[in-house]
Amino acid sequence: MKMYTLRRAAILPVLLLLAACTSAQILSGGARQGVVTKIKSGAQLKNPEQRECVAALPRDDAMRKTWVVVEYSRGRGMGHKTVLLPSGETFAVGDAVLVDLSDCDVPLRHASKAAD
Repeated sequence: MKMYTLRRAAILPVLLLLAACTSAQILSGGARQGVVTKIKSGAQLKNPEQRECVAALPRDDAMRKTWVVVEYSRGRGMGHKTVLLPSGETFAVGDAVLVDLSDCDVPLRHASKAAD
């Protein structure tokens, strides 16, 4: 019975640490903080059919749009999300942004503007 209690006590701090690290990356509404790594036209994208937000549009429409590739932390690795460049907004490679991983209709936002 003592080994079970010790093992359980050792696992709890690890789980708390993991929860803290994960919650720091996920913001309200499913948004995640990331960094702009590329800005490309639809025609320049490799494998557009494998990019969720690009594939959601008819191919001809998607090829005429401008897309932003965002890199974000997934814990032990990095993830990438390709989202539509919002009209009237300007982004540059290296900008800190908020990207919604679950909804392609939520526009990309500058992380600094979201804090205001």
